[in-house]
Amino acid sequence: MVGALKFSGDRVHQAVGTLSGGERVRAKLAELLAAAPEVLVLDEPTNHLDAESREVVEDALAAYGGTLLLVSHDRALLDRVATRLLVFSEGHLLPVFSSYAAWQQQKPPTADERLVMEVRLAVLAGEMAKVAGVGPAAAVERERLGQEFIALRQSLDRDR
Repeated sequence: MVGALKFSGDRVHQAVGTLSGGERVRAKLAELLAAAPEVLVLDEPTNHLDAESREVVEDALAAYGGTLLLVSHDRALLDRVATRLLVFSEGHLLPVFSSYAAWQQQKPPTADERLVMEVRLAVLAGEMAKVAGVGPAAAVERERLGQEFIALRQSLDRDR
């Protein structure tokens, strides 16, 4: 188990107090997983971890065979290990039976997100008005801005 959580050599026998924060989290997770619980409850397990430690913890949780109850703001972790979500959104608790990323694509935008989208539309309109010239670079930029504008407008109209 400790090898899977990237402990090897002298690190395996080192006192926990001498380990880095990420190593301590990995050591505790190894201890928990070695106990083979049917249910594992974790609160923000990847907070304050470096990229390597975060990846190791994600790998261990993805391989865990029991039930995992997880509270996290780490969207990558949620997409990697969660099969069902309870999402707090606009004062409601929503059951989600997909990945977080899929839910983000399907859900209607919040009022704040709609405001950001409306502002982006205005910015795009201004940028399109500023694109001058008749050369290929100007045409490509107008096309790119136009496609983004249309996609954003359609998204706003669809979700009304």
